[in-house]
Amino acid sequence: MVQVIGGIIVIVLIACAIAGFSGDDSPKAPANNEAATTALQPTKKAPEISVDGAKVTGDTLSLTSNSATPTISVKASNIDDAAGDTVTVNGQPTTRVGKWFVQYTYAATVQPGQTTFTISAKNSAGQTDKQLIVSYDPEAVAKAAAEKAVADAILEAEVTCQQYAEAYFKVKDINISYDQSSIRRQNPDGTILIKANIADANGWLGAQKPLGVMECTTVGNGLEVLSFRVY
Repeated sequence: MVQVIGGIIVIVLIACAIAGFSGDDSPKAPANNEAATTALQPTKKAPEISVDGAKVTGDTLSLTSNSATPTISVKASNIDDAAGDTVTVNGQPTTRVGKWFVQYTYAATVQPGQTTFTISAKNSAGQTDKQLIVSYDPEAVAKAAAEKAVADAILEAEVTCQQYAEAYFKVKDINISYDQSSIRRQNPDGTILIKANIADANGWLGAQKPLGVMECTTVGNGLEVLSFRVY
């Protein structure tokens, strides 16, 4: 009986093996409910535009210039120069700068008041336009430049007066401090006046030794002392 069962099992195994060799190994067509999957290709988007230093109000950008010939710096996304994408200002070509980022410059000329430019960036997905309004006030620019020149001269005068005081008192490091009665200004004749408290620093660890109040007047650029007194 055991031998008969064993024989039957062997016959079944041989039949299964033969069926396996004779089966159809060709690819089967997908069932009706099976969807063939394909890799989705990224969709290119129209460019986005920004201008360094500009304020954004909707599609309008605004920029204040300190020069009648400012350089406008434009950033545009999704731009490929090799594919023929373009960035223009008033229809004029721009100059690409930088190697690893997309930034373009345009040398503009503006008039007193406001000058409007149209910035356009175009690729295969479309074109984006932005209006840029550049404001230029020559009088305000000149005033700001003059105020900066005076501020710079006062800083130079402070250093010059400190060095003069160190030589006057024969010390290595004098500290200057200001209170309500101190003065740092340009005089009507263009000279610079520094009136401040001074003290001998006595090194890093030493206690300061007050030396009084100095009145130091320098030339207009702050680089030469005209008068010096301490009280």
